[in-house]
Amino acid sequence: MINEMMKCVSELLEPENSFLVLNTYSLGFSSLIIKNLIEEHFEKRAASAEIGEIYLQATSGVVLPLGVVARIK
Repeated sequence: MINEMMKCVSELLEPENSFLVLNTYSLGFSSLIIKNLIEEHFEKRAASAEIGEIYLQATSGVVLPLGVVARIK
């Protein structure tokens, strides 16, 4: 399902002067899955992709993972 969505998004975006912010909040995807999707569907822009974790830090100091976020320029 996300693979088909990424294909459609890659076809909709203009090659220049556009960007994508992808938030996989609570889907359970690793950052490697997102990286692979970006490389597959945004080949020319994959090098500019920034991928990171979304998390909450508990008052105890424990980091609670929530998802992955990616930005493609």
